[in-house]
Amino acid sequence: MKHYGLGDKGTMAVAMALMVNRKINTVNMQGNNIGPGGMLYLEKMMCSNSNITELSLSDNNLGNFGATAIQSILTDNRTLSRLELAGVNFTDADAAYIAKVVQESPNLLYLDLSHNDFGDLSGDLFTEMIAENGALQELNLSWNKFRKTGAKKVARGLKDNAYLKVLNFAWNGIDDDGGIAFGKALKANEVLNTLDLTCTRIGPAGFMAIIESIGLNESLTTLKIGKNSIPEDAATAALQILRSYGTLRLETLDMTDVTFSSKFASDLESLREMHHNVNVMYGYSENYGKNKMNTQDILEEGMAALREYCTENGVSLVDLFSRFDTDNSMTITLEEFQEGLKDTDLPLSLYKMELFAQALDKDGDGEIDYSELVLYSKKWPWHTNGNSGVFKSSDL
Repeated sequence: MKHYGLGDKGTMAVAMALMVNRKINTVNMQGNNIGPGGMLYLEKMMCSNSNITELSLSDNNLGNFGATAIQSILTDNRTLSRLELAGVNFTDADAAYIAKVVQESPNLLYLDLSHNDFGDLSGDLFTEMIAENGALQELNLSWNKFRKTGAKKVARGLKDNAYLKVLNFAWNGIDDDGGIAFGKALKANEVLNTLDLTCTRIGPAGFMAIIESIGLNESLTTLKIGKNSIPEDAATAALQILRSYGTLRLETLDMTDVTFSSKFASDLESLREMHHNVNVMYGYSENYGKNKMNTQDILEEGMAALREYCTENGVSLVDLFSRFDTDNSMTITLEEFQEGLKDTDLPLSLYKMELFAQALDKDGDGEIDYSELVLYSKKWPWHTNGNSGVFKSSDL
């Protein structure tokens, strides 16, 4: 029940129904304007219903009250395996309620804490949570406020962890010091297979520290480190280091949106001749202007994807916009729009979703107005194939 704007009263009704329902095991209440009142009912329901194994409360205003409720839920409900708490206004002060109980949760395998306000002050709590956890396999801490101090603490926990397989730490400003700390952690860690450090302000020193650690790491298969300041000489040196390894566990090196010259492509071929399974992704080459999608192209592709989604699912563009617009302001932030697109599983890469959102923001105010979406819908008409529930250009 994502993006229905249920509020506390609507959430109460859902919670009461789930108190007696023992067949449902997945509950998604993302983006429903749930506050303390609604969270109180969900807490009571979750503490008594052990059949629910997956719970999403992302994009609700949970805050401190929600953090204490989550602590209670995880204490009493020992069957929960997946918990999504992205964008719920958690701060450093709330980490005390979350970290310890997650650490002791026996079956929690996936935890999403992205798009919150955790930072360096809560770093020690996350150190212990990650190091001592005996179940968690995937943790998303992206889009928080960790800097190099907090990154060092998270990396310290990763160094000692024996269960975590996927860590997303993207979009935190950890700089080279943070990158170096993760490099040290990878030398000791034996289980992590995916690390995402996209857009974390890492420079050549941090990048090289991580690359050099790969030779001592036997588990990492995917490293995402794009949108960072990686000069071509550092990237070329990285390829040379990877070539020097007799065996290479790494399968994907993602340097999205980092641009190199055509010479880098030939160096990359030399790496692939030695390690056939490695896939290196990077930004546009020196003819960047020729290859980069222009605004017209990305708008056309994005609107076509939206049109196809609406047609296949029998929904209107109005309804789709309303799902994203949880506060009924007739505007959506670029971040909210991108998150909404991800939920629809549109056939667009994350990078194209970002470009599409930016292109729709015609006045550059950081928000997409409904009027802006209408404007582009007129330019690329919506054909309904007989489905009257889909938004038509003539209705605009």
